Amino acid sequence: MIVACSLSEDSHELKPQGEADSIRLRVRFGTELPKQEITDEIQISRLTHFINALPDKWSVPWYGPPVGTIYFDFYHSGRFIGNFYVGPDFFGRDAGNNFCSQPATSQQLDVLSAIVGFDIRSHLKKAEQGAAANP
Repeated sequence: MIVACSLSEDSHELKPQGEADSIRLRVRFGTELPKQEITDEIQISRLTHFINALPDKWSVPWYGPPVGTIYFDFYHSGRFIGNFYVGPDFFGRDAGNNFCSQPATSQQLDVLSAIVGFDIRSHLKKAEQGAAANP
């Protein structure tokens, strides 16, 4: 399935996230995540399926793309093949030079937390507190 990321009047293809053999995790602001990498095939497959099953609501807000807090960088045989990121109330993916996002529900954040094995929301809060303390 190919979904579109609308940018103003233009529509851009947002391809499904391909299968990876590792996912590197990083956070933008001063908090450390419980894990820096996911290499478990089942966990990678579940996260990939979660991303690809999100509704086709990807767009770039009129005010510009939101900046994520927690990033998941997908690699296959050491080559970068895509990303996914999470903010306090949104998910994001990059499609070339387009930075697409969509709203994230509380239920979706719970599902994502179960997949990755740690509480996403608590780390989003810690990161935002760190950013506010270090403007």
